[in-house]
Amino acid sequence: AVLRSIRNVNQIIVTERRRDRLLQPICDGLTQTRGFLGAWCVLTDALPECVEGANAGFEDSSFSPLMEMFKRGERPACCRQVGPSQPVVVECNRLADCTGCPFVNAFPGTSAMAVRLASQGNAYGYLGVCVPSEYANDEEEQSLLLEIAGDVAFALHSIKTEESRDTSQRTLRAIFEAAKDGILLADAETRRFVMANDALCETLGYAREELRDMTVADIHPPEDFPRVIAKFEKQLRG
Repeated sequence: AVLRSIRNVNQIIVTERRRDRLLQPICDGLTQTRGFLGAWCVLTDALPECVEGANAGFEDSSFSPLMEMFKRGERPACCRQVGPSQPVVVECNRLADCTGCPFVNAFPGTSAMAVRLASQGNAYGYLGVCVPSEYANDEEEQSLLLEIAGDVAFALHSIKTEESRDTSQRTLRAIFEAAKDGILLADAETRRFVMANDALCETLGYAREELRDMTVADIHPPEDFPRVIAKFEKQLRG
């Protein structure tokens, strides 16, 4: 069951590249495959603008107040105690701080395990499960939760990196297209043109499709070509 849980989580991580669609299958998998009574995941890295979360096994009347708690910048007792590399185990209703937790009466007589989602020095949120008390202190259960949390956190880090790269590319593309100066990109080895903006097409009098069939030599006079290439090669060398 441990291996099946890890396999299922990894399959979700590999196939899903949107963080808002990643959380629910993770929670569903932990309750269905591993048999936890309930599982929840809340991302807090976008506080205070946005908090994302999902759960399986809990009533909405319990989970919605938990989300509101996180949105206010508050955390349940188990999350306040959790460290970066070890899950915290809390026997529900045994801590005085648990009295205000929305999950305190969700599964009476059980225990909660919570772990921080962190990767590459970035904290993304928390993953928690509700488990029968006799299993809560089992090292294998804790190890499973840590491994899954590490995989989920790494996936969140990869998604965020990819989103940042996409945003940068869109910004550069917008600048490229809107520039008043003509900009032309050429392959360093073949010297064939890769991309041109509208300003460059207007200056040279060629359509973009025409330019993609041309090289640097096609737009410079033969007597000027050696000087142009020497300048390009000097730039390529830094």
